[in-house]
Amino acid sequence: MDILYQLWSHFLIRNFNTQMYDEFRYFAFYDSSHRLSGVGLGNLIKFYGESLLSPRGLIRKRIARDYVELVKSEDEYQGPAFKQLRSALRNGALDARNRKRIGDMLDPDLKASLE
Repeated sequence: MDILYQLWSHFLIRNFNTQMYDEFRYFAFYDSSHRLSGVGLGNLIKFYGESLLSPRGLIRKRIARDYVELVKSEDEYQGPAFKQLRSALRNGALDARNRKRIGDMLDPDLKASLE
């Protein structure tokens, strides 16, 4: 599965496919909860970060929403998705439209934690 996760995380940036994304996300969470493997979630988080910082344009609403939900699900905002999102939001090269799209999905507590 490791190779498949890597393929998904790279391929979906350039050639987004909803069904493939759904499979990627499903198996990443399944492996994390049932097989106690973080490889899938690690690649999913990497995909979210690359989607947010991609020069290809605006992050899809669904991807942004799923990313924010993953950050919210992490314990005390200390997980890898939170750290990656905080780093991306502090990155001066982040497209203003992506910053707004993500910012609009954040609740006040999470927004304060990311600053």
